[in-house]
Amino acid sequence: MEPYRIILELIIMRKTLLILILVFVFKSMFSQVYEKMLDTSKQWNILLGYYAPDGNSYSTESYIIMGDTILDGIECKTVGYSNQSSTQYHKSSIFISEDSIGNIHRVVYNSQNQVYEKKIMYDFNLNIGDRIAPYSECGYTFFNDTFEVFAVDTFFFAQKMRKRLTLGFPGTSQLTEYWYEGVGSSMGLIYPGCSKIDFGYDLLCYYEKDTLLYNYNYFGNNSCWITVSNTENNLEAKPLFTQNPVHETIYIEADKDFLECVIYDLYGRKILIAKENIINLQDIEDGVYFICVNNLSGKKYKDILVVKR
Repeated sequence: MEPYRIILELIIMRKTLLILILVFVFKSMFSQVYEKMLDTSKQWNILLGYYAPDGNSYSTESYIIMGDTILDGIECKTVGYSNQSSTQYHKSSIFISEDSIGNIHRVVYNSQNQVYEKKIMYDFNLNIGDRIAPYSECGYTFFNDTFEVFAVDTFFFAQKMRKRLTLGFPGTSQLTEYWYEGVGSSMGLIYPGCSKIDFGYDLLCYYEKDTLLYNYNYFGNNSCWITVSNTENNLEAKPLFTQNPVHETIYIEADKDFLECVIYDLYGRKILIAKENIINLQDIEDGVYFICVNNLSGKKYKDILVVKR
């Protein structure tokens, strides 16, 4: 029996060694060293859009990293800015710091304490279900600026596989943006969490070492500089209902010559058209929308609708 026992032990050892080798290969293939975002070779062009049922307007901003600085002992990078009227980048008042494990902070001046301090922008160590309130350039947003991580995966973006975080409004299925390691938000470098009621931010183009790695191709012309102005058919802002947020049904305070009510999402897309002034919203997901009322006389009114259950 001794030779059989030795053979059996050798087989078990070989299987164990094979498993260890496979585990090592798997970790080598799928583990990745964190790719820093703040690099002077990178450029982000960001499309700013005013989305409204009375016409959408667009403009473009471009950002680069211009170099190092120290503010009250905090090592950070200075962000350079340009727009379509100037191809020359100028130093902005935006300062960002980054550590080696995926935490990116805005460095902002606290006028009360008269010191610079760090505010979290990105955290690439978050897991599914975690929440974050990213410091954004855009100002007022909904749900107290807090967003939930819906998914964490690896995705091919800007010519390589990158860690990706999917974020959205807490307690809903409405995603708001993606974060890509080494690149930042799908809304643009300085705009994480910028889900505003009447304004949109999109990463339009992304460069490394003057090489275009990503183009959103928003209008189908591959342009990385876009300006579109549409001021026709302006609507008058007017309170159209009293309850907001709304759960299931809204009653529109309509004029006698009411024609129709149209609900748009934040990108100006029609979600619902109603011919009556009592509207059932059970098929509309939680979120923020524009609501527009058209009258037979040609008058048009708009308001903001928040659906939250």
